[in-house]
Amino acid sequence: MNHIPKLAALLSLILVLGCGAKGAARIAIDSTRTYQVINGWEATLAIDDDGLNPAARDSLIAVAVDQYGITRLRLQAQGNVIESVDHTHYPPELAIGSNDNDNPNVMVPERFWWQIFDRHVKDYVLPIKARVEARGDRFVLNVCFVGFKPSSRFLQENPAEYVEFMLAVLNHLKTAYSVPLEPDVWEMRLEPDNGKVRLSPDQMGVYLVAAGDAARKAGFQKMRFSMPSTLDPNLVPQYVQKVLNHPGAAGYVSELSYHRYRTPLPATFDQLRSLSKEHGWTTAMLEHIRADHRELAEDLTKANVSAWAQYTLVGPHGGDNGANYFYSDSTAGIWKVGHRTPALAQFFNYVRPGSTRVEATSDDPELVPVAFRRPHGGFVTVISSTGATRADLTGLPPGSYAITFAGADGQRREASVASVQPNKALTITVPAAGALTVTAAD
Repeated sequence: MNHIPKLAALLSLILVLGCGAKGAARIAIDSTRTYQVINGWEATLAIDDDGLNPAARDSLIAVAVDQYGITRLRLQAQGNVIESVDHTHYPPELAIGSNDNDNPNVMVPERFWWQIFDRHVKDYVLPIKARVEARGDRFVLNVCFVGFKPSSRFLQENPAEYVEFMLAVLNHLKTAYSVPLEPDVWEMRLEPDNGKVRLSPDQMGVYLVAAGDAARKAGFQKMRFSMPSTLDPNLVPQYVQKVLNHPGAAGYVSELSYHRYRTPLPATFDQLRSLSKEHGWTTAMLEHIRADHRELAEDLTKANVSAWAQYTLVGPHGGDNGANYFYSDSTAGIWKVGHRTPALAQFFNYVRPGSTRVEATSDDPELVPVAFRRPHGGFVTVISSTGATRADLTGLPPGSYAITFAGADGQRREASVASVQPNKALTITVPAAGALTVTAAD
């Protein structure tokens, strides 16, 4: 058996095909029981300048898509930055928002400032979209309204002003670039339960109906809405209950989203799954700084998420602090990989959009398996572990499988494995805390 080093020192993964290893944990896959379909692996475009030159940015994009599996972007539409005539602040998120005029039915174009928004689209959205699609995957664009600052309060006190802002953004995306863009998702409000300006559950219902009606009338038929994206996931049921009191609101929603800055209660996970099933919505965990592969596995198996994000694609500030998949050094013009990112990529890079999660169980709570059927056949199983261990994996169809591993320390390694024979277990040795992926060979 050949062992192949990748981005780290050579790893000896003991891979045995047989009837099982003595004392090994048991992991079983049942492909007859199916759950959610994966929509995409998301990264946010931070409003700060990344500090990278074009060549460094191009290399980052290539690695982010081709090696780390990013397929979905959050493009932030910050109210106080875009609808503003104040462009002097640094950082730019401190800009003072100002209403273009007192009539939300008449837009004054020169009172909207698109420079940062345009930079993100040209530098990241368009090239990542092209690269994801060239890989054969579906790219998802999530445009997220950000309204924390008091100077953008006017956008959240009058539904008509919110609608005007949304239509300004949608029309700009449609007409300002070489490729017309229509978002797949409009995220109603980033963390409505956070900041000096907040959006109540009842307000969100009012705004959702107004925005949905206006988007359809304006011809944006593809786009659906993600909500409520609360900082506290345990508030999601409360928001949904109030939103559903507004006739027509449910029909505009496609995604039930939350952040994980509070620990989800078991009842919250139950309610997320129930609401998703009842209304035909997907679920998504779209932000948690310092989230890791274990948390991703929990969200996939307990909340049935179809989309997931840690936070920003690349950030110039904070270094390797768990906020960025990649972090940049603007003084040197280089970027580096965050230490949590390789283990996350054991999911992102191998579980492609369109994959369906299937049942996977373990008799060892320190081993959390998550298994998927790929869109064009074959299975992927990702096993999250808190330490070194062995396991017997059953339920895989006969065939050839590749084994890869990324440690919680950020080191990635790779090895090959012989074919799985009928009615035989694959016995694996996980070398350390991290994520091990078993992938059907193409």
